[in-house]
Amino acid sequence: MTDVNTMVERLEMACTEVADFIHSLAAERDEATNEDLWRFWNTKARELAADNMALREIISKCASATGAFVSPECSIEFMSAVPNEISLALRARAAGRRE
Repeated sequence: MTDVNTMVERLEMACTEVADFIHSLAAERDEATNEDLWRFWNTKARELAADNMALREIISKCASATGAFVSPECSIEFMSAVPNEISLALRARAAGRRE
């Protein structure tokens, strides 16, 4: 299972690479072509989309572990409630053990 922190670090590194690439283009404007830019952005977009899907799968599996069903295709707004739902499920489970 992929560690969420690792995924976040990969996203941050990708953003840093984008910023570095833009900075290098500013320094070497005449050498970069539109095709270079398209290739770079296309590659980064694919990497970020893959990371996004991996994070969605992780969130879905976390919800499943507490008995809920959350599809990886759910909206971000819907998924934002998952941490609270997990917390409620864990509290309910802990309260059930005490009784």
